[in-house]
Amino acid sequence: MPSHLVVLDESKQSRHGILSVGGIVLDLADLPMAESEWAAARVKAGIEIGRPVKYSMRWPEGPDQRRVLITAIGRLPVRGVISLLEDFRPLRLKAPGQATRKDSYVQRRAFEYTLQRLAGTLYLEEGDQGPHLLMIDGRDDFKHFQEVYESGHREGWPRLPHHPMPSLKDRGFSSSLGACSNGPMHEIADLLVSCVSRWADERCMAHKDGKAPDIKELDACMVYLRDLFPVGQAGIPPRRAGHSIVVHAGNLTGKELLRDNVDRWLQDLTPTFKL
Repeated sequence: MPSHLVVLDESKQSRHGILSVGGIVLDLADLPMAESEWAAARVKAGIEIGRPVKYSMRWPEGPDQRRVLITAIGRLPVRGVISLLEDFRPLRLKAPGQATRKDSYVQRRAFEYTLQRLAGTLYLEEGDQGPHLLMIDGRDDFKHFQEVYESGHREGWPRLPHHPMPSLKDRGFSSSLGACSNGPMHEIADLLVSCVSRWADERCMAHKDGKAPDIKELDACMVYLRDLFPVGQAGIPPRRAGHSIVVHAGNLTGKELLRDNVDRWLQDLTPTFKL
């Protein structure tokens, strides 16, 4: 059975308020080829050796360089997973001193949702026992993610009796969550998660008041990233939302937009969007 490497990252938003955790899944046998192709993409984009790549709409070289890297990701032997959670916290929960103030309060749940999908059969076949290694960006809140991972590894998710999901241990994942801070796969995960999160953010802003200054570029990027996210076959019609792209299932505030719209937004994308 193949072994897999999973590399996750988190993205913060401040406009619409979308917080996310997601990244890439690849067969370890494909790792040398993926790293080689990524190195070639960096050279094509004019990025000097040793310079780390982090996604930013204020990237000095602008859309052209982002396009080279994003289109390269779309050709790699990787699959995407992401949980996009709309920030439901009222201002009083973000006040200094509150345990709910940090973004990790929401991102922990996004991380949990992502782990649940990884433990299912959308990314791993039945009987695939690994071993599999999962790594996440090692920031100040790493210990919070580690707690979620260790619980999911030992116990699974007993809060979902209607939709049981196996524990990470049962699916052959390592008992240790790895931390990463650089390297090709971390760069790829960072770009994918940041781009998808910014795209969802801009789509929500456009839906609310029509103000979405970067939507053209982000739509063009999502044309290349969309098909990295597997389509769940249980729904009619088959959907990405709820499967490889996870959003809030209910209306926590009554103002959530992603649950009812993200699949349509993805389906409406066509290659006519150009950078």
